[in-house]
Amino acid sequence: MKKLIFDFDGTLVDSMPVWAEFILKKLDELGVDYPDDIIKTVSPLGTKGAAQYLIDIGVNASVDELLSMMDDFALYEYTNNIPAKDGVINKLTEWKGQGYSLNILTACNHNLLDPCLKRLGIYELFDNIWSCEEDMGMNKKNTDVYRMVSEKLNTVCENCVFFDDNIGALSMAHNAGMITVGVYDATSDDAVSEMKAIGNKYIYSFREL
Repeated sequence: MKKLIFDFDGTLVDSMPVWAEFILKKLDELGVDYPDDIIKTVSPLGTKGAAQYLIDIGVNASVDELLSMMDDFALYEYTNNIPAKDGVINKLTEWKGQGYSLNILTACNHNLLDPCLKRLGIYELFDNIWSCEEDMGMNKKNTDVYRMVSEKLNTVCENCVFFDDNIGALSMAHNAGMITVGVYDATSDDAVSEMKAIGNKYIYSFREL
């Protein structure tokens, strides 16, 4: 039976607008120029990687200062408001009942990830919940992280199905040999055709599965 591995932000939960609001608001306040696809660029980097990217394009702050600002901005939303995406909870529950191994591989840190999963009542459905930076020491733009995950699941990449809304992460998982499912999110609307081209399947809602 295939091992199922899910991204979190933008795939299982509708949280990308929170990050987009923080990043764009901060850059606009500081008068820093940024590319149109900045959200797509920073999504697979994790919070530290995103903070470093913001510094690289001109934000005058330390990584720790930006991480603190991100946590302050996001913690309330993850703990109280961010919803699951359409059809996610029912489908995960169904798959768990069928005996599938459900796992999360995300750039999100545990201090945001875990409370959100618990509030939504799906934390216990997952066999493993991995935060790339905290648990793997790398981000999802590295093919090694996907091989590491398959090894931890005592299988090979070819026996894993990876779900993500980000073209960069989906491409890396595909290159590592995983079966890939692109998931629609409004923040990656401009990459739909690319994800359809490289992935094994593309969905607009988990109700399609």
